[in-house]
Amino acid sequence: SQEDIDLLTTVGSQAAIAIENARLHVSEDEKQKIEEELKLAWKIQQGLLPNSNPAIPGLDITGTTLPAKTVGGDYYDFIQLGPKRILVVVADVSGKGISAALYTSKVQGMVQLAAQMYSSPKDILVHVNRRLYDGMERKYFITMIIALFDLERRDVVICRAGHNKALIGNNGDLSFLSGSGIGLGLER
Repeated sequence: SQEDIDLLTTVGSQAAIAIENARLHVSEDEKQKIEEELKLAWKIQQGLLPNSNPAIPGLDITGTTLPAKTVGGDYYDFIQLGPKRILVVVADVSGKGISAALYTSKVQGMVQLAAQMYSSPKDILVHVNRRLYDGMERKYFITMIIALFDLERRDVVICRAGHNKALIGNNGDLSFLSGSGIGLGLER
């Protein structure tokens, strides 16, 4: 009868609304879990960065990073190699988001280990590049610039792998560091 059809239509509409609300609730729960995971990833990534600037007489160094997304591929580090020697590293993993952040943590470990094994920025970059090339997806690469400050010898050695050229200030004159180099992970 028409009454039965009207009743079933009403019950069906209510059921459809209840099902849609349940689906939206599950979707919102999943979204909240992803946001919590991203917050945790951000905390972990921030924990990988230096928590303070090095205090070396005669040298002012500072760093910060603000990812385009919650996490990203920007990386910098200050690696103390002695009381008067410090390695400053600035890098950027191609891409954004979680995959770039994962490669960033991998690179950080490689650079810190290589800095203990090799004495020159070039050798550090060569070592890291070889390791990355064998274990990195071809759609990613990393640009990096490393500066080794030696306050005892009063010099700095800079090596770059595809990263922006360093701006050098000398007695008020500014110039870009010349030299070339391709990103890490692109060529063996």
